[in-house]
Amino acid sequence: MAARDKLLRTLPPEVREAAARLAPEFGAHEELDPHDLVALLHRRGEITPEQLRDAMMSLHSDARIDEVLPAPPDPVPPTILGPLGSGAMGQVLIAKDEGLDRVVAIKELHPELADNGRVRQRFYKEAQVTARLDHPSIVPIYGLVQSERGLAYAMKLVSGTTLEAYLDEAREQWRTQRRDGGTHSLSARLERFLKVCGAVAYAHQRGVVHRDLKPENIMVGTFGEVLVMDWGIAKLLGEGEDAQGLFHTRSSRKFHGTQFGSLLGTPRYMSPEQARGANDTLDERSDQYALGLILSEVVTLKPAIDPFLSLEECLDWARAARLQPMKHLHRRGRIPRELKAIVAKATQRDPQRRYASVEALADDVRRFLRDESVLAKPDNPLQSLVRWVGRNRGLVLVMLLLSLLATVLVGVVLLVGAAGTVELQRRYAVQREAAITERLAATAQRARGIDERVRRVEAALTGLSFITERALLGEGERVEHHGFDPVNEFPPDAQLKPSDVYGTPVVVNAPSYTFVTRPGGRGAGAIAQLTTSRNLFTRVILDGAERDRTKPLRPERAHQRIAQRGAPVAWVRVATDEGLAMRLPGGSKPSKKGSDPRKEAWYQAALGQSHPVWTGPRLDPDGMGVVVVGSLAAYRRSDAAVLGVSALDLKLDALARELQPDAEVLGAWLVDENGRRMVWWGMGAREMTAWDPQPLPYPQLLQRFRPGEEGWVEADGVIAWFAPVPSLGWSLVVVAEEAVIWQ
Repeated sequence: MAARDKLLRTLPPEVREAAARLAPEFGAHEELDPHDLVALLHRRGEITPEQLRDAMMSLHSDARIDEVLPAPPDPVPPTILGPLGSGAMGQVLIAKDEGLDRVVAIKELHPELADNGRVRQRFYKEAQVTARLDHPSIVPIYGLVQSERGLAYAMKLVSGTTLEAYLDEAREQWRTQRRDGGTHSLSARLERFLKVCGAVAYAHQRGVVHRDLKPENIMVGTFGEVLVMDWGIAKLLGEGEDAQGLFHTRSSRKFHGTQFGSLLGTPRYMSPEQARGANDTLDERSDQYALGLILSEVVTLKPAIDPFLSLEECLDWARAARLQPMKHLHRRGRIPRELKAIVAKATQRDPQRRYASVEALADDVRRFLRDESVLAKPDNPLQSLVRWVGRNRGLVLVMLLLSLLATVLVGVVLLVGAAGTVELQRRYAVQREAAITERLAATAQRARGIDERVRRVEAALTGLSFITERALLGEGERVEHHGFDPVNEFPPDAQLKPSDVYGTPVVVNAPSYTFVTRPGGRGAGAIAQLTTSRNLFTRVILDGAERDRTKPLRPERAHQRIAQRGAPVAWVRVATDEGLAMRLPGGSKPSKKGSDPRKEAWYQAALGQSHPVWTGPRLDPDGMGVVVVGSLAAYRRSDAAVLGVSALDLKLDALARELQPDAEVLGAWLVDENGRRMVWWGMGAREMTAWDPQPLPYPQLLQRFRPGEEGWVEADGVIAWFAPVPSLGWSLVVVAEEAVIWQ
């Protein structure tokens, strides 16, 4: 017990509770490495990928160097601890460098690309180019390492976040505080942008063009450092290149991500010449155009190109050098004319009309920060005078006081008469703005709560997919003979319990199986492995049932409660590529017959994806009303072939309970991108016999509704606040009569 407590104390607080639940499994093993324990938690779905990364970084940064390990007899390959991220060409993993006892990032090729010679050469080129760019704002490469797929390299594990996430934090600050400041102020954001310019300018001096600059490829460190990442499609100046037929993105899940083929780069951040496929003639000015787009987003906190465009529309905008108007995210935000001019010059369609270099672009940004005239739009005489006044405010103030003293005496009489009216109007405007903003913050907080609930289900689904993958690969622990036929019988410790919720007796801790054709070979082994893992599948439903309890129920009472009352997750499903289907809770009469699960929408949607995918809403064919289905595919590592798909059916009534409206509002809904009502308070999804979503009953409001954004609008005699629920791709909309803002 002492060894267990000592191990738990080494873990970051955010994962300590999850680790305590696995205490019986690691018992008194003092030698268990905390890094390995955190990796185990992620594989079992106990923690999210974000918690995995944060916990590893915490262990890495907080550990004291109080001992030195003996030198290994031979080089030791790094131990993979978990995933960190994925791009078009490779994936990044968190790993432990056993030889030097440190945590590093390992980048390796995707499995389906490992045998492509041209891809391997480009991957090696990325490692070599990055390693030779020795700059404080370019991530250091430690060297090539051994990998299951042969080609990988180790690099520094950066503690921090992406520029994309950093800008999200600045947006949130504007939404909640209606201003910026501190580490997210405009000047702070521009200082970080200048560090990006410094790294890119250095690369240009060394003869390298990045070609894929975008906020998600830029890291902002904990101590303010900035690192330019992902040099995978970098080009050497003067180097010819024919990218035709190289390879294409491995997944369609993010078509605004890095593209390969005749076009190289990210469509939303491409220069016009890059969008036309002129790869042979690209030079430093193409990177400068991308920096201009990033600068626009840094200043306005909005993408320079409309994020809701299709891929082809996005490319059309890029070819025409078309940008959204430079307007601040918040109506109170101001965009200085100098920054508008700098962005306009850096993003000229004709490369010859841009800055001579990235250094020149950075110098103009520095002039703005020093309150000097910028080269992109020099001051006229009046503007020069205004700028002089700004730098000599004390002298100007004295002059104004002397000249206005007489005028003030006359104006006092006139002002007193109008002061009462002006003050009333001002107070009305201030109080109204405060009430609207307070409501918006409450709506956004509720939307985040719903999103977090769905993310918890996604985390459980990730763990289920890992269990499924191991079962279908036969990598689980050795399966003893069950002593019963799991296809036709239930385990001895499983009992049928009557259930009004499911409409038939169910077994909460044992699955039922159906199959298109009688399973053989791998199918028979999969049934044995999945049956052995049944308690882990049951845990997903138990967690949902016990979410609001301070102490977990004993298994027997928890099973009884689920059978009698139900849980947010209605079904846990697994379907294999061979047509075998597993469903939990199990039914009273396991059947060998059934429809082909591989033709189901949730199965098809997960194919080719590496993250949970939601389909629906749909009417559950097994009688549980309207549900949404989250699914995640499991792949064979050697050739990326699909082994099967894990899925969870989430009841819409579980989300509807989160939408109980306040007494003074007209209603709260979750709506899709077309404004159709998906979930609402008291919808009774369990009793529905058909699903036909209808739009919100406010047509003018829908015309002004912006899916995926946060804000408020007035229309149809009401006021509406909306905030995104990103996991489902929906938005929370709260509607009230305008008078409610005074209550």
